[in-house]
Amino acid sequence: MSFPNPIIDLTDGTVDHDYEVLDRIGREAKLKDVASDFNTPSYLTIGHQLVGSGLKEAQRTKLRFDRTVEDASSNRGVISVYAVITYPTRVATAAQVAEVLSQMTDFLGTGTYGAQLINQELPA
Repeated sequence: MSFPNPIIDLTDGTVDHDYEVLDRIGREAKLKDVASDFNTPSYLTIGHQLVGSGLKEAQRTKLRFDRTVEDASSNRGVISVYAVITYPTRVATAAQVAEVLSQMTDFLGTGTYGAQLINQELPA
């Protein structure tokens, strides 16, 4: 798997995060936020897998963010957020997959829904 640029540049709305490829194994790559420090690293993992066969063949793509956080008492924990996109390769069009992905990113990117999800207020 290759990327057009060895660094993926993302923002969380306040800070830019540049993820650089650390390792590649098969069709999976692990990237590290270059600004994160040794004690509280942030990683992005992207992987692809083809499963099934014939009309049941599906592409499965995983996107996972892991960020180590630390409180004032030096207690550490990991926040993990990931999505798995699975679609039937012989049935779904790229436009259909992009439409569903767009709905998800819109839902998560909407401040109200994102906060409600984190606060376990959804479903209402």
